[in-house]
Amino acid sequence: MMKMRRPHKILRDNRGAAAAEFAMMLPIFMIMLFVFWEGGRFVEGNHAVAKAVRDGVRFAARQPWSAYGCGGGGGGLNEAEIKNQVLRTLGSWGATAGDITVSFTCGNSSTGIYDGLAGGAPVVTVAASVGYTTLFGDLGQMAGLNLNASAESPVMGI
Repeated sequence: MMKMRRPHKILRDNRGAAAAEFAMMLPIFMIMLFVFWEGGRFVEGNHAVAKAVRDGVRFAARQPWSAYGCGGGGGGLNEAEIKNQVLRTLGSWGATAGDITVSFTCGNSSTGIYDGLAGGAPVVTVAASVGYTTLFGDLGQMAGLNLNASAESPVMGI
């Protein structure tokens, strides 16, 4: 037969307190874990897009000056090739060619290596805006975020 405990002994009994405290803290720790994990993925995604855009502008800056059509040249810049370079670097972040823009301006500088270049030096800009997909799909406040990056470089004409 089971013996009844007295009420004051039950109140002083601390067996199982650690398990109860752990059960109360577990949801908070799980939320913190996923918040840090999602934040890390977001930072990684921003880094991936920035690196891809830098690689794309570096590739574009090595195109010949004649490809940009500054100073009455023929033009013929292959934007698809530049976008493919960015997409190769982005890998699995879900980017498409429509997320990437390639533009250039002429006449920004006529000093240094660009001295005497008709129409000035072309400066190419590559930008990307890739939709960010969270770990949980459209759950929470992060739905609709974009990973944005832009880089520009003068064309070296190599």
